[in-house]
Amino acid sequence: MSETADILSSELTDMRTVVDTSLPDTVSIERVTGWTSDGHGGRTPGSTTSTDSVARIRPLSGEELVAAQRIAAEATWRATFPWNVDIAVTDKVVFNGSTYEVVHVYDPQSWNTAIQVLLKVVA
Repeated sequence: MSETADILSSELTDMRTVVDTSLPDTVSIERVTGWTSDGHGGRTPGSTTSTDSVARIRPLSGEELVAAQRIAAEATWRATFPWNVDIAVTDKVVFNGSTYEVVHVYDPQSWNTAIQVLLKVVA
């Protein structure tokens, strides 16, 4: 018979605080919030919002790179964000003068202490 241990809300809050304080980088998450017609039946990005967040950005390597590219073939970087950050595959992340496209967001769960995201460099 398997036993499961429930995590108290206060314990989960403490774990999330530890993760948040261990994220060494500050990044900007950019999201297109408005679109304009290009006059040819298409749309172009109109307005963009930007939100700063703490994170850890690092390149993928070895087996981790191979595994990540099974999910998103173009992924070469991983970002770790606080558990409650609002990020989607339509967003971009700007860090140290480089721009990354979000190519995959791992499905957040209720007990997550962080959100993992796969990125590719675009500029």
